[in-house]
Amino acid sequence: MTALVAAAGMVMLACPQTTGPATPGTGGGGTGGGGAPTPAPQGGGEKSWPISAAQFGDEADLWVQSTNRSAPFEWDGITADLISAGRVRVAIDGHDLPLDKGLQITAGAPVFADNFGAQWTAKAELSAGQVALVLEAPDQSDEGGDVVASVRITEQGSGYTTLPIVTFSAPPTGGVRATGQAATGVASVAVTYISLGYSSPPTVTFMGDGSGTVATSRLRPQILDVDMMNHGSGYTSAPTVTFSGGGGSGAVGTAHLETGVESVNVGTAGSGYTSAPTVTFSNPASGTNVTTGIAVLTGGAVTRVDITNAGSGYTSAPTVTFSAAPSGGTTALGTAVMQTGVGSVTVSPAGTGYSHTNPPTVAFGAPNSGTDRATGTVVMDGSVQDVTVTNPGSGYTTVPIVRFSTHQGVGASGIATLETIVREVKIVNRGRGYTSPPTVTLAAPSSGTQATAVALLTEPGNDQFQNLYFARLTLNGKQLQVRIVDE
Repeated sequence: MTALVAAAGMVMLACPQTTGPATPGTGGGGTGGGGAPTPAPQGGGEKSWPISAAQFGDEADLWVQSTNRSAPFEWDGITADLISAGRVRVAIDGHDLPLDKGLQITAGAPVFADNFGAQWTAKAELSAGQVALVLEAPDQSDEGGDVVASVRITEQGSGYTTLPIVTFSAPPTGGVRATGQAATGVASVAVTYISLGYSSPPTVTFMGDGSGTVATSRLRPQILDVDMMNHGSGYTSAPTVTFSGGGGSGAVGTAHLETGVESVNVGTAGSGYTSAPTVTFSNPASGTNVTTGIAVLTGGAVTRVDITNAGSGYTSAPTVTFSAAPSGGTTALGTAVMQTGVGSVTVSPAGTGYSHTNPPTVAFGAPNSGTDRATGTVVMDGSVQDVTVTNPGSGYTTVPIVRFSTHQGVGASGIATLETIVREVKIVNRGRGYTSPPTVTLAAPSSGTQATAVALLTEPGNDQFQNLYFARLTLNGKQLQVRIVDE
């Protein structure tokens, strides 16, 4: 039950806003409130229909009953046998209606709140080939006019660090005092984890009890790295690195020559080997990444050495040693040949203002011998720099969760900060028995200006109808799902 009520709360937030109820129609008996056409179901073993407010009938009979039925949704797959066997499931936006095998609504039925805070239940009416939603109205009188419909903010105030307590003045004796909760919008988002690897700014979404918040993210306009496409050859000293284009400036790159072994020249092939000899290389001048390789034999002689690890940290070619040949043979000799290309580029400073969609190009100076020039591609920073809130939204009573879409990046994270003003007051309990609008008081901030608001009562005689109107809008646009299960 708890989960269903929570889900219903999200449904209420998605409810379209309106200034008042529609005029009652003449549809009744589940004909669809003006003859709305039955939508075509989608899918195979599970059917889904979008719910429309126009598909609910019984408005003309509202004054004498508290049930409102939708137009029947048709599906040939529903049979009386499946219904009696309890194999038909009905859900609203993925939340099953708890029906027993006799299709009677059970305890703990889904509850959702309309715009006035009235709690409604929803069930399904099933027959062979058809399913219809049924809204059950709360138990209340039709007189209306004595409950709080909404609260209008007259001054948003300033300086609030927490949401203020909302107090309504009491109704006359015998009535029920209304209650409410202050709400506000999102003021800013602080990026707490900058992430890496975004090729374009990720989408920012907010998960919470408010709605309408819009924000855009911005990536850092600087160069992160250079991916070597071709290390080149013939370099005896590090070439210059130049960045151009991309709309930015200030990036500086430093090339680092590779410091490992590229190959081994076999000067003496040796003879008499019955298995490949072990090849060892002397240690580098710095570090512990020693070169490794495997000797290849042809007719008992070493013809080449395959490098399995080029090693690093060498300032000169290491000594190459082959294990001794068997008695009567000769031991092979070889000389290491150092790599002569660009191993990596250090970018510092990273520059500013570069475009992620049109990154700059990188060019390397010519080698000291030959024409095999190194090439590479620029890797942009790809981290989220900041988030700009373009629409603060409204209705937040707690700080929403901030989510960033992936866009091939490593998920950034952020923390939202609520505004220091009051944007609205949500009705928690409408109260009862007011003869005039109650006074609304919002607690003052510790520093700043106090927010003010006025309450509005429902229109006399429209209490029940307004509830039904907003309950129908609450479900409008949701999905009615029907499926057949094996049990």
